[in-house]
Order: sequence, then structure tokens, then C-alpha cells
Amino acid sequence: MSKTSSFLKSAAVVSSFFGTTASVFPSDTVAENGVNASLSSFELSNIEHEQFAPNPAYKREVEEWRKRYEANLRKDGSWLTVAGLFWLQNGENWLGSLPTSTVRLPEKAPATLGSIRITGDAANPTIHFFPVTTVPVTVRRADGSSPNLLLDSSQKLAFDNDSGSSPDVISVGELSLYVVRRTSKQGTRFAIRLKDSGSEARKHFKGNAWFAVKPEYRINARFVEYETPKTVEIENILGGIEKHVTVGFAEFRIGKNTYTLDAEREGDKLFFNFRDRTSGKATYPAGRFLYADLPQNGVVTLDFNKAENPPCAFTSFATCPLPPRKNWLTVSIEAGEKTHHPFDETSKH
Repeated sequence: MSKTSSFLKSAAVVSSFFGTTASVFPSDTVAENGVNASLSSFELSNIEHEQFAPNPAYKREVEEWRKRYEANLRKDGSWLTVAGLFWLQNGENWLGSLPTSTVRLPEKAPATLGSIRITGDAANPTIHFFPVTTVPVTVRRADGSSPNLLLDSSQKLAFDNDSGSSPDVISVGELSLYVVRRTSKQGTRFAIRLKDSGSEARKHFKGNAWFAVKPEYRINARFVEYETPKTVEIENILGGIEKHVTVGFAEFRIGKNTYTLDAEREGDKLFFNFRDRTSGKATYPAGRFLYADLPQNGVVTLDFNKAENPPCAFTSFATCPLPPRKNWLTVSIEAGEKTHHPFDETSKH
């Protein structure tokens, strides 16, 4: 049994995640930035000194996870189907394949699909959709219901406000679209996000590129919960500013050096947005995402073999958050997903 396992087994007090001061860490740790911090009191997993023995079962588990991840990318509605992001103006916005349309859709769309009308201010807008085409169109609500457009052609739309809200989706043929609200340095704006189930990127997707599974990159890290979650401003790939809430940080060693990663909470997972010295070389330039189960007894397992590309690696129409400066690791993490090379339409000619 490792020293880490012995320590955890003998801990007298078990911490719960969020909402309690109980801790598995010794009571003589020093308060720092509102959290308990003392590396000397805790044995972190160490790639250099605690090599993992080959584990066929673990390798199979990671490979199965990767297959599911790729299968999700191939599904209808995935990031491979995102085919456009069109900024809207207050008032009337005409949608269709006509060159004169405010939002010009692909040729497979009706010449004039309808209009999206935005009234009110950005903080409390009212958005309506008015279909005018004779081609079958549906509006799907978040609860799965679809109103009868023949009985009521004016549909108030819910939009994606980047905080977990579910938008109403307009569908016609292979195309689906919905309204998103985004905040940038230029202020708050609305846009149409377009998805095409028959996109070239989806048709020509040949799978993801991965580093070989390396058990030593499955690291047990100390998790330090902030006494009060911190709201931080993070820039996204389009230059916009997003507000995110960090709930704590993971602290771990690679070789002889100690690193930390700030974490957000997404449902029953911790979310880490990071970059490392492979970024822009073997891996996606902006960085990668990593999800982890919630901490147990103050320990979170970071499995970098499951580090994944952000949506922006698969489409230029996503608005991914960039890794905060605190999450720029000065070490190469040669594990997880490598750079994705999207389909280039010019390669057909």
C-alpha cells in the first residue's frame, strides 16, 4: 500500500464536498488565500517516483471511454455538425438562402425561411420567430414539445445564454438553428448558431488522434476547496469575456515539481480548462478540457489520458473559453487527445 493510501485510510475525519469544514488534512496546516495549504503534510502521486505498473484492465477502460467519446462526436447535433454563427441585430432578421438575407443559410435551406425579431435590451430581450416558408418547419422546446405553427405562427424563443439554459431549436430538413447570447469586449450580442446534420466535417470525420494510454498520467491530486467560490472573468476564443465560477484547485506533482489547476463544477463533475507545453505542437493550440469525478476524502483523480479537445478544435463557430492563466502548466502532458485536423473542403478539388 502506498503512503498516500495509508494516510487516507487512517484519516480520522472524512471531508464532504462543499458545505463543510471537515478535512482529511492535519489541523496544523497554514491558511493561505482562504484555504488550507500544506504540501509537506500530504503525499501526492508522483510520475517520476511512483510509476504505475502496466494494467491491461485500465488500458481497456480508457480505450472504451475514447470510443464512446468519438461516437458522441459522430452523433447528430454534435460539434462536427456546427456550420455557422451569424450575428443578429435588434429588430428584424430575415433567414434564408437568398443572398439578401440577414442570415444567409446554405443553399439547401428555403429561399426565405422566416424572420427572427429581437426587441428589448440585451439583459431582458424578447425574441420571436415568424416562419413564412411552405417547407415543413418545426420548433422544438427544451421539454421536447413542438408547437403547431399553423395555429400560431409567432413563436417566442428561449435562447442559450451560456449559463446552462436550453434554447428552442428551429429545424428544417438537415438544418437546425437556435439563438445564443454572447458577451464580448464589444458588449452583449445575439447570434444564430447553425447545425447541419449533413456537414462535410461530419461526413469526413475519421476519428480522433490520441497519445498512447500511459497509466502514470492518472494522477491522484490533493483537492483544496475554496471557502467561498470565486467568480472570475475568462476570455473566450472570439475575444469575448465570460464569467466562470471556480470552486477550488487540484494540487499535484509531476517529477519533482508541483502544479495546480483551478476547477469549476459542472453537475457531478469537476471541470479543468488547461494548457501545457504540448499546446500548439502535438495538442490543440488553445488548450484542452479535463473532467474528473468529485473529490473523495480531499483527493481528486486527474486522468490526463482522458484530456479532450474543446469544441473549437472541431468547428470555427464555437465560442470556447480559453484556459485561465493560472491553468497554464509549464510541463508537457503527453497524454490524452492530440490536435484534430478538420476536413478541408479544398482537398476535394
